[in-house]
Amino acid sequence: MESLFVANGMEPPNVFIESDDVATRRALTTFAGLLSVFRPDQVESELRAGLVTRLPFRWPHSVRSIAAIRRVPHTPTSSDLVQRLRTGLEALTPLNAS
Repeated sequence: MESLFVANGMEPPNVFIESDDVATRRALTTFAGLLSVFRPDQVESELRAGLVTRLPFRWPHSVRSIAAIRRVPHTPTSSDLVQRLRTGLEALTPLNAS
């Protein structure tokens, strides 16, 4: 996390607490004013309530590979999902939007 701040011209925080537990990190970030890195979906309600703030830079490791396995023939919906994943996440829209 330190290099992320430096790369964006900001001084990194000087207190570090490491925890893999999302609930612990959410509590420390929300109520103790500490800093942590989350996927947006992990703190969606806190973001909406204004309890946490999104920093204006991307985490360099935020893109991850995924895989989909299906042991039976695809349905039209699962075929559509696989095709959307293959063409890129920017093309992915909610399946029930049409």
